[in-house]
Formats: sequence, C-alpha cells, structure tokens
Amino acid sequence: MNLFRDQVMISDRICTNKKKTQSPIKTDSKLFLCPKCRRTWEWERNSNGIKKLLKYDHIPKYGKKKQVCRDCE
Repeated sequence: MNLFRDQVMISDRICTNKKKTQSPIKTDSKLFLCPKCRRTWEWERNSNGIKKLLKYDHIPKYGKKKQVCRDCE
C-alpha cells in the first residue's frame, strides 16, 4: 500500500473536471429482448460447444437489443 499513490488517486477523483461517461454494461451485449414473448434471453455456451437458450422473467427489459428467440421463430 503506497500512501502517495493512494493520495494521488483520491485527488484525481476530487479535482478532475473531466466529464466521465459511463461504460456500457458487458452483459447487455449478450442479453436480448424477444418482442413476441416479451422475455429477456441469452445463449449459454458450455465448454464442449453446446449452446443452450436461457430465458429470464426477472431481468429488466429496457435497454436490451430486440431479437426474436429460437422458441418464437
């Protein structure tokens, strides 16, 4: 633990006037919203290469890309 480095990091957070943009959430690029069944879904890939469709009811739907899931095609 370096006190000087920690102090510099704290002062950067306090004194910086740069507007920092929020980085996109990585999971949002893997989750999709099905416009037909209105459920959030994603592909789960196992280490042996098998893809499995996972659907969720509890994940928020806003901000997700719309793509029809395999069950609704």
